[in-house]
Amino acid sequence: MTIRPAQEGTTTILFTDIQGFTKMTSFAGDQEAFDVLKRHNQIVRTQIQDHGGFEVKYQGDGFMVAFTTARRAVLCAIDIQRKIAEHNREYPVRPLILRMGLNAGDVLRDEQDFFGAAVNLAARIAEKANGGQILMSDLVKGLAGPYPGFRYVSRGNHRLKGFPGRYKLYEVIWRA
Repeated sequence: MTIRPAQEGTTTILFTDIQGFTKMTSFAGDQEAFDVLKRHNQIVRTQIQDHGGFEVKYQGDGFMVAFTTARRAVLCAIDIQRKIAEHNREYPVRPLILRMGLNAGDVLRDEQDFFGAAVNLAARIAEKANGGQILMSDLVKGLAGPYPGFRYVSRGNHRLKGFPGRYKLYEVIWRA
């Protein structure tokens, strides 16, 4: 088995997670939760494809996605949240609340999986996000740069499990 760099240059990793999905399943029942999950998966996979992302893995109620550019990753995350908001207006009884985290760096790839500190950091950033938030590292903010239709807000310095020191995190604000 050979582990090799994922691509030439920096890879941006996006993690998504449905907040409170296990609780929703216990209240709504398996079939209704499964139907909601299928709608979620369709929304996320459509946006991944539209933004040129690569679905690395699907983990129950969330995704790990790789992008060749930070801007594509950020725009994908925003469009996922937009489509989820549309879903919630259409199905207000069982709203979906997603949290997301992004980080960038050099990663290793083995078959269909990605490895490395950059991947682990993206997962930890997603864990820090509240429902509806898109959080990112300072590196992703810098690589994605300014863009019409959204802005970045500092959410302070955070300790991230398994990593020394503190990391400055930013939220992307996309609503008008």
